[in-house]
Amino acid sequence: MIASIELGDVQVTLTEFEKNPGAYLGDHIVAVMDHGKPVGYAIGADIFEHLVALVETGAKQTAVPGRFHLTPELMQRIANDDGRSILKMSPDDFENFSE
Repeated sequence: MIASIELGDVQVTLTEFEKNPGAYLGDHIVAVMDHGKPVGYAIGADIFEHLVALVETGAKQTAVPGRFHLTPELMQRIANDDGRSILKMSPDDFENFSE
């Protein structure tokens, strides 16, 4: 099971993303928002290559290493919801992490 507090380490409006998409690509997931709702997600090359590697090896493994990036933005979101997002996670959500 994959835990998800919110998809997207960074959020940007569709208008801003269209102006300069390269400015938002890196080693984080970008949620592209329109009228407050996600319309897509953008990822940098490193994350894409990691996902491809997971797909290629996924059939051979039952568990794959996690990539947990606790960014300041994610910490702020957790703090803003008083940690309710973490409380909803199961013990399985926290297992099999490697960094």
